[in-house]
Amino acid sequence: MKYDFDNSPGRGGTNCYKWDFLFQKFGDEDLLPLWVADMDLVTARPIVTALCQRAQHGIYGYSFRPDSYYQAIKGWYERRHAWEISTDWIVDSPGVVPAINFALQAYTSPGDRILVQTPVYDPFFEAVVSNNRILLKSSLILENNHYRIDFDDMKQKLSQDVKVLIFCSPHNPVGRVWRKSELLHLLALCVEHQVLVLSDEIHSDIIFPEFRHIPLASLAGSYQKNIITFNAPSKTFNVAGLMNSYVLIPDSDLREGFRNILVQNHLLEGNIFGMIALEAAYTSGEEWLNQLIGYLESNYAFLCDFIETEIPFLRVIEMEGTYLAWLDFRALGFSDTELAEIIVKKARIALTRGSQYGKEGEGFMRLNFACPRYFLETVLLRLKKVLQEISNQ
Repeated sequence: MKYDFDNSPGRGGTNCYKWDFLFQKFGDEDLLPLWVADMDLVTARPIVTALCQRAQHGIYGYSFRPDSYYQAIKGWYERRHAWEISTDWIVDSPGVVPAINFALQAYTSPGDRILVQTPVYDPFFEAVVSNNRILLKSSLILENNHYRIDFDDMKQKLSQDVKVLIFCSPHNPVGRVWRKSELLHLLALCVEHQVLVLSDEIHSDIIFPEFRHIPLASLAGSYQKNIITFNAPSKTFNVAGLMNSYVLIPDSDLREGFRNILVQNHLLEGNIFGMIALEAAYTSGEEWLNQLIGYLESNYAFLCDFIETEIPFLRVIEMEGTYLAWLDFRALGFSDTELAEIIVKKARIALTRGSQYGKEGEGFMRLNFACPRYFLETVLLRLKKVLQEISNQ
């Protein structure tokens, strides 16, 4: 079927963070929101149908995940990522962020050193600090409008008795889809320093057609046992509110350690609707996803063209995946606080401050373009008007 992404129902009044939490987050509820990383687009019809059918049953008691659920994950990886996984590797979790916290609790001790690559998704910082581990940062390098890994700096940081690298692939917020050569270089350093890698691959299905996501563990050979992969259908199919994710842990000892944390916190059961949504997505959602990626790519092209022609003193950092554009406002010369005030108080737009992802993000903003085109255009026109007024002063 043909999906109409230009027309989606409004989300105001549905208790969603993006639209109904604006006052608490920004101090103003009359803003156009493109901040939280979910989509203002209706999910695949097979998911809606499966959820409605289950809801009509009327009893929502304790449930377990059937074998078909695990086979759906296995089949998805084989078809979309050319990686044959074992269903034994799959461990369930209520979300990727909770799972990263559980992994730090299972595999590290207070005072252990954990490395992240900045600017990066800020719950990585929170996971390290809230679990009383020591946070180390290795900055990505922005060069020719494109980010790359600083392998020399990473090697130096890994040599400081780092226990775990939390890796973001594809990268949020800079939109990189890492190449095979980059992944192999990163793996070589982790093997050299015997570092466990927690690879957050939740954006792995939102990849522009000329690029390809490669699961890090699929390249790791015998070191695969030291790579733990975190994923979910939540970003791909816009079902984050159903709180269902999974972790791929090839090593049986590490898998048992992770399960023990789940047992201690009584988290083995899951959300029945999350289970149903995953299975429907991974077995019947590919047509919708393929159309979605085309729509997102056209939104990204529209964004780039608009800024290049209408707001040329801004810059869209080259991206290869996700639906989160990384915008460079540094040419305007404002401090991070001044920029945030302009975006919220003058343009009346809700974006995510780049500094949220580390000091390297100062002067940047993250914009979520997973929305109907007319809404994206409305936001950009408002941004253009305000920035032109400021530049003419």
